[in-house]
Amino acid sequence: GPVLIDPGDVHRMVRPDKALQKLVDAARKAVDGPTKAEVLSSLEEMCGTGAVVDALKTYVDAAAKSKKPAKKKEKEAKKKPAPAKKGKFKEKPPKAPKIDKKLPENVNEMFKNEKKYAEYDDEGIPTKLVKGDKPVSDKEQAGMRKKREAAAKKIEDQKAAHEKYDADLKAWEQRKAEAEGGEPPAPGGD
Repeated sequence: GPVLIDPGDVHRMVRPDKALQKLVDAARKAVDGPTKAEVLSSLEEMCGTGAVVDALKTYVDAAAKSKKPAKKKEKEAKKKPAPAKKGKFKEKPPKAPKIDKKLPENVNEMFKNEKKYAEYDDEGIPTKLVKGDKPVSDKEQAGMRKKREAAAKKIEDQKAAHEKYDADLKAWEQRKAEAEGGEPPAPGGD
């Protein structure tokens, strides 16, 4: 007669024997392991296609589907921090961005400290050498323009990072005040 498998429990079998035990072990592997397709193909090789294999495939598919959402929920539960108790705020404040002290305050002034140049254009790029009253080569000016543009970009990036830090810090202070049950800090109260 047909072999009956209780879908709620693979461990209980109506007719246990060695071949059936192999099927049960293979079904357990398919449910618990990542090799469901391989186990199912080996089931077909062991038993041929038929009602037993079809029933096991259906069971394995259903069991695997029912297990996946549970694992996702477990992972999500682990990721979510426990709600903070009133009066205790454990979140750390945001870190301040690093400041590159080598960057000039004004990119138009970055080459003016060098004593070998006599004249500069509107962007602060040297145009004339002190020695010999000769013009600065186009190649040298192009290199200085690249350095100036790179410094200007770094300065902009630093400003943006500092603005983001200020916003993050204010938001953190707000969360901290709310968690501790106090009043949020007044705007602009640095």
